[in-house]
Amino acid sequence: MHMRTLRPILAAGTWCSLLAACGGASDPVAPSAPLTQPQARPQAQATVNASVSAQIVDAYDAATNTLTIPLIQVGIGFYRDVQVTLRSLESIGVASNTSGVFDRYDPTTNQLTIPVLRLGDTLYKNLVVTLDSLVSYGDAVASYSVPLDLSLISYPQSYLTPTTTEADINPDPCNLNLSTITYPASWIGQFPLPAVQGAPLKPGIGRAVTLKDIGLQPGNPAFIGKGAPGAPAGCSGDLRAALTRTVGRLKTLGTEYVTIMQWHWASNRVDGSWYITPAELTDGSMTDADLAFFVQAAHGAGIKVIMRNQIQGFFDRSNPTALSVPARTLDNYAKWFGAYQEYILERGVFFQGLGVDVWELGCVACFFHDSGDGSDQAVAVFYAGYKTALANLKLNYSGKTLMGSSSWLHEKADLASQIDIFEIGLGAPYPADQTGSLTVAAYKAALAGMAPQQMVNLYDGFGKSIMVSYGMQSRRSMFSSPGYMEETSCTSEIGAIDMSPDGCIQREAITDFSMQAIVHEASLELINQLSASSTLIASVGDYWETDSLMPFTAFPNIAVSFRNKPAEGIVKAWFAK
Repeated sequence: MHMRTLRPILAAGTWCSLLAACGGASDPVAPSAPLTQPQARPQAQATVNASVSAQIVDAYDAATNTLTIPLIQVGIGFYRDVQVTLRSLESIGVASNTSGVFDRYDPTTNQLTIPVLRLGDTLYKNLVVTLDSLVSYGDAVASYSVPLDLSLISYPQSYLTPTTTEADINPDPCNLNLSTITYPASWIGQFPLPAVQGAPLKPGIGRAVTLKDIGLQPGNPAFIGKGAPGAPAGCSGDLRAALTRTVGRLKTLGTEYVTIMQWHWASNRVDGSWYITPAELTDGSMTDADLAFFVQAAHGAGIKVIMRNQIQGFFDRSNPTALSVPARTLDNYAKWFGAYQEYILERGVFFQGLGVDVWELGCVACFFHDSGDGSDQAVAVFYAGYKTALANLKLNYSGKTLMGSSSWLHEKADLASQIDIFEIGLGAPYPADQTGSLTVAAYKAALAGMAPQQMVNLYDGFGKSIMVSYGMQSRRSMFSSPGYMEETSCTSEIGAIDMSPDGCIQREAITDFSMQAIVHEASLELINQLSASSTLIASVGDYWETDSLMPFTAFPNIAVSFRNKPAEGIVKAWFAK
């Protein structure tokens, strides 16, 4: 984008309407610098849809020199659906004090910092512009502030408390030493927060939380890379300090088990065999030393550690920067288990030394999952492969084992009888055309339709533990656009995990905490009603390692993570003893 694109124009009048000097009393539940009526403009308004329900990023119409802003921070609050004309473009790519998802206005300079702007099909980051005039604006939106001390949280009131001081608003994406989390009230979403009914969980049900597999990159626990709005050079920080705070928060939450994982990739050797990369050589993975620190911290807090396996991509040795998923063939399955047996033998020694309490035998988060293509031939290979893996695991590791409830496991009693914890997933599709009337009762009915009690019954006879896991992203489109929207970077479509240099569906997703809260309440109510002679464990995912909710190059605001969102208040009530 060049200066001539955002062309300066002669001011037809002053644009003082966002200035505190323009008048109007401050209100703690509305922006502290109220807007005045827009001035008439001789040119036509932009044809961009201004509704916050249709876009998140700014959009610029060069024909009318009009900028459409879905959400703009002014003092301690926000305005939505603002349209302005621009006097000049000051800079691109070096702006500071940006939020990553909404604009911030500085009344002392009459300048706007813009995290992301769309011009045609192109997204530009980190802009500073000087404003000319206000064309139109929508509703005032409060900012809410939530204390970080989880013991002080009262659901739902703590998540609906208006911000009263601008100092509570964190403008620095790299700052993880926060005392308060703030967010626009519009992030609460379209529904009232649901009431907690029937909490806490029955005393015999275990309480588990899965950590999100991000925030683990050494020296960058916020996982904010270069080019982020507000942090063009990226961030650095103290991962162990972040992990220590996370363990303390999990203890306050009532967590008894915490699940964690390291990233690994698979690759090929010169002889054609496959191997799995060490964590220290895998970009973004938690190192063995940091994992040892975390396990010690969790045990110090009285929390047991579940270790998951995650090998989610393959790179050919001739092209190590290109990740892919290998073809699902019997030959590749054989190569996979050759690498997996080596991994199990090596990791078994390390995990035994750490005192890991539970270790996944299978690999739900691996590119072949636990069944390959699901054919009879593939199932036979995976059944034999995991029997060998279990024998190798027991050579060096004496802790308990976990395995996901693949379609065939309950039929293989000789293997299943040696597993200590079976995991079943709890989740249901929901009709997109009925999302507007979503309720706890309606989602519980959808869950019941997926036959969770029957899934429990399949494994109840083995006399072991059954972990029931669930989680849901806090984005409004989670039912209308089902699937996984990547949370750690920009991607071009649902299900994609490779970073996109052009598209960013994450920046155009609508944050909706209320939908996530409804799913949590419904899921925990249903888990509490399940019947089993085995020990049940309620497992909630995925928990961010850091507190900030502001999206930059990672997107905790729309993530499965429930940390600092109303859903955490619900989980706290259900996990109470």
